[in-house]
Amino acid sequence: MKDYLSQLSTILLEKENELRDPDNDRLRVLMTATTLTLLREPNLNGERKGQVIKFLAEMDLVHRPPVYGPFKPDDEGKVPTLSLNGANLELANLSFSQLSNADLRVANLYGATLIGAHLEEANMLGAYLVVANLEGAHLNNSILAGAKLSGADLSSADMTHANLASSDLSATNLSGADLKFAELIDADLIAANLSVASLDFANLKRANLVGADLTAASLKNTNLSGANLITTQVSKEILDEALLCQTLIPREIDIDPNRDCETQ
Repeated sequence: MKDYLSQLSTILLEKENELRDPDNDRLRVLMTATTLTLLREPNLNGERKGQVIKFLAEMDLVHRPPVYGPFKPDDEGKVPTLSLNGANLELANLSFSQLSNADLRVANLYGATLIGAHLEEANMLGAYLVVANLEGAHLNNSILAGAKLSGADLSSADMTHANLASSDLSATNLSGADLKFAELIDADLIAANLSVASLDFANLKRANLVGADLTAASLKNTNLSGANLITTQVSKEILDEALLCQTLIPREIDIDPNRDCETQ
């Protein structure tokens, strides 16, 4: 790791302009490949992996590249550089790290510690975050579609406007999480803890909430069309605020599961 950091420091000192030049991809591709190779090193533990990523973040090198077209400066005029697409960050300690706008597509973050991490607008499409600790993380406007988050701790996380379509959130701890306006179409929320969570205006169309805990949750204008709430812990008062259409409701709750079909 010392050789890698020394090499990167030299590049930043001698070739920073070349590294950040939007029309020159060669050096960025080389450094990205070197970084991903380093993170696959079996002797690199979670603490060391965290140090590498935090160093890159502090040097402002992990801004998300555009999905299409050449590298271009973002809204602040910064040129995105190193991609963490597919990075092996298993068990990495990334607590309170600054990773907003980072490219973490299909990254392996199994068991990673991301307490209070800043992941606003990060692209984590298909990322593997099983049993990761994201307590209090900032995930607003992030892309987590198709991500694996089963058993993760997302308590008190800010996930407003996050895209979690088709994600696996089974047995996650989302207590106190802010999921307002989140996209949760076809999400797996089996046995998830959503107590005291805010799901106002979120889209949970066809979501599976079997066995989930929605005690004291807020569901104002939440779209539950086609969602499965059988055996879900939820009250009639909470469901009265949601949008229902072909929704599977717990038997003990007297409410029309097709109440809002005509308005959708």
